[in-house]
Amino acid sequence: AMKENEPHYRIKSVATHETENGLRVEISDGIAEFIPKSQIHPDSEVQHVGDAGELVCSLWIAQAKRWA
Repeated sequence: AMKENEPHYRIKSVATHETENGLRVEISDGIAEFIPKSQIHPDSEVQHVGDAGELVCSLWIAQAKRWA
């Protein structure tokens, strides 16, 4: 899991699918991405399928997905 002080990024999303290691999240305009659970911040509102709200993920993964 992410450390509290790691650089992070916030984005509105809803989790639509979950595996042992990751979440598929939909952000605006139906764009869906797979996020490793290791890159999700403990404070994230989106942690499991059906969660909707603010996804808090590592800045690294947000940059890799071209969100940031």
